[in-house]
Amino acid sequence: MNNKIEKLAELNNLYKSGAITIEELENLKKEILSDNNTSLNVNQNTSNNKTGEGHRIFLKSFNDANGKLINPPPIEYFDLNNISNKELDLIKPFIQMKQTHAPAEMTKDEIDICNKVFSTQEIAKMNSDRQGFNYAAAGIINVLCGGAVLYFINVSPCMIYLGAGSAGFASVFISFFILSRMDATVGDKILCAISLIEIFIAIVLFNAGWKF
Repeated sequence: MNNKIEKLAELNNLYKSGAITIEELENLKKEILSDNNTSLNVNQNTSNNKTGEGHRIFLKSFNDANGKLINPPPIEYFDLNNISNKELDLIKPFIQMKQTHAPAEMTKDEIDICNKVFSTQEIAKMNSDRQGFNYAAAGIINVLCGGAVLYFINVSPCMIYLGAGSAGFASVFISFFILSRMDATVGDKILCAISLIEIFIAIVLFNAGWKF
């Protein structure tokens, strides 16, 4: 009986470490409970956590946009050149969420894994899904340029073509640059929309001869 208890405890530790799945855990439990002579036979090659294959990695927990603590998967060792499907299933969701919600907190190991298992386009999509701005400075300048167009149409005929034209060109260029980026967030796109609306209003008012 003591032997069975020890084997069951070892199985539980293997499951917690991620070395075996819940299905493997249940099957091995049944084998141990049904056979007094059953020896614990777990394929350690299914995970680098116990074999020490690859190098030891550091995965760090983080808080998502809602303040929920996200803990890393139980992976201690990782070989970037020999990644199993099970390891991908464990680590990809964690890396994807961290790249989206807390990229500044990513460790070197997490960055290396992200670059290995995700394409450039996939990483850009993750970046675009985060809250806030990836091009905040450019977006603010863009909105100011759009506002400058509205201002210059009321200054003088010379400033209309020189000032408003230059500001309008800059605004359109910045908007095109940001909107063409795959990692532009919703916030970035909203700033572009505001700037372009300002230019559109300025053109309508100018054609109508309206003055402030």
